[in-house]
Amino acid sequence: MITIACPGMSVCTCNEAYEYMFIVLLGSGATFFYNMISNILRALGDSRTPLYYLVFSSLLNIVLDILFIVPFKGGVAGAAWATVLSQLLASLLCAVSGVRRYEELRLSRRDFSGLRRVCIRELKIGFPMGF
Repeated sequence: MITIACPGMSVCTCNEAYEYMFIVLLGSGATFFYNMISNILRALGDSRTPLYYLVFSSLLNIVLDILFIVPFKGGVAGAAWATVLSQLLASLLCAVSGVRRYEELRLSRRDFSGLRRVCIRELKIGFPMGF
């Protein structure tokens, strides 16, 4: 663990803040995925479903905070894991309900036809620019 010195804060507090931020940043993919899928649903005209899952995520975060901090004695790291897990679960549930409700979000083999040709063309353009 890295020891961080912050003016006016104890080393223990700084280390706990570092630990919390490290875990939350590890789980930032879940936040990104939730924001992406909720914006897709909003673009399709469904603004209620993302809101319901956001409220669910917030309530689940409260329950998991209590569970991870008190009985499991996880401390600040437990609170961070509770945040990440509740956001991940909300994003997965939002994605599943979106795929079930909107046929536009379902992938099929036909969606990938011609992809090879497009990828080769993009790589022919991109490689010379990158190297």
